Amino acid sequence: MGGDTVEPITILQVGGPGMAMYQVHHFSDAERQEVLWMLRTTTAKISSLPADCPVELRAGSFLVNDVCLIPVLLCLDKTETEEGIFETWINVNQMGENPLTFLAIQPRIVIQLLGDSGQVEKILQISNPLKALSKTLLAELGSNCDWTLSKFEAARETSFKRFPSVVDLWKELPLCK
Repeated sequence: MGGDTVEPITILQVGGPGMAMYQVHHFSDAERQEVLWMLRTTTAKISSLPADCPVELRAGSFLVNDVCLIPVLLCLDKTETEEGIFETWINVNQMGENPLTFLAIQPRIVIQLLGDSGQVEKILQISNPLKALSKTLLAELGSNCDWTLSKFEAARETSFKRFPSVVDLWKELPLCK
């Protein structure tokens, strides 16, 4: 990514605990890309996580004002509270790269945990539970994804009327396995 784009990790480093973002990561061999998640939490929380920390993902899709919203929520160590659920929204038009293309084929999901300093303190890996949903959405959406970023953000804001808290959205979305 180039130009005037701010990298997600930079945004997370200046933000506080509870923030989450995803990024299409391009490996140095240029042949391989994958979507990874970055979660900003506290060093104390990261230290308290077990080595085999359970990670649950819930995801789905719904249309709001002709925009396909794809929330992906992550929960570490079964902490299903406002503080324990990390919320992201996939925008298939983001920077010309549809993350679903990569999620439909990548075998794993890497989750980087950023602590108090804003640096990566722990990395988790799980089998990719988003493959099936990604394949389905790619087939359903096709090239019908011509919304702007401002239209995407407006649709997302509208969805908060239906799901006023991240816990409400968590309860609505199916567990991805």
